[in-house]
Amino acid sequence: MKNVNCPFCGSKTIKEIKAIISPFNQKKYKLMNCFECELQFFTPLIFENVYESETIKEYANFHKGRIIFPPWTKETIRVLRNLSINLNDKKILEIGGGDGINYTALNEIYSIETKNYYVVELDSKSVEQCKARGLTNIINSAFGPKTVSKINGKFDVVLLLEVLEHQINPKEFIKLVFNLVAQNGIVVITVPNRERFFINYDEFQGDLPPHHFLRFNKTFFRKNFASSLYYLKDFSHQFKIKNFREAALKLTSIFKVNRKGWVLFVPFIPIIKLVMGIMAKIKGEGIIVILKKNDHFQK
Repeated sequence: MKNVNCPFCGSKTIKEIKAIISPFNQKKYKLMNCFECELQFFTPLIFENVYESETIKEYANFHKGRIIFPPWTKETIRVLRNLSINLNDKKILEIGGGDGINYTALNEIYSIETKNYYVVELDSKSVEQCKARGLTNIINSAFGPKTVSKINGKFDVVLLLEVLEHQINPKEFIKLVFNLVAQNGIVVITVPNRERFFINYDEFQGDLPPHHFLRFNKTFFRKNFASSLYYLKDFSHQFKIKNFREAALKLTSIFKVNRKGWVLFVPFIPIIKLVMGIMAKIKGEGIIVILKKNDHFQK
């Protein structure tokens, strides 16, 4: 496509998938697909800080300090334990550490001293919650070359949990991350799975720009990180329905019937919940990736 290059591989072999109007700023964005590297991205790739304003309601919870561990955090711990990856006494960098919930979760399983746990976080309100959890090595800024210059040494583990999809320059971002990884160290990544079932019906607002700009599938990681790929799998967010009325109203929208008829859908919700839960296990909502630094580590 003319005048548009893939922000990861630079290719012009790109196709427009659709155009959307962002619910956050009412601006028009186009979702593009790169045939070379398999990345999908929204354009224009222009950063806007939507975090501290709590435009997205989840950030209000971050600013209060969450106590419930998110599904990607639980999955990360499960995978690390299954692979016998021990984080005890390791030097860890978390980029986009949010309110520090991942540190709290990891510290329940591993012996991690706060002096060995470093956080880079843009949202100053979330940084206050990191401090409340006892973290001290915190850089309150966006991750970039200037931030990297403030970081001393290499890390055994770099965590990018639900972070990569926010980036507007993924090529530079990943290069900077890799330069901070020690030999035989690992990078742990979780991202939403763009191939999850029902994405067209369940395209949650947080997955749109200027919050999320990038969309990934497993093929992207296989194709671009083959030499350092240590683990790759999609996982389920453990599908839950908390409010039957809201779920029934959503079904009226999906099936394009009058919202007043939502009651008719209520008896079917337990069956739908079961089916969607099974389908999520077949093709999960999230992807977890572990890259390991070796002599052939992707540069």
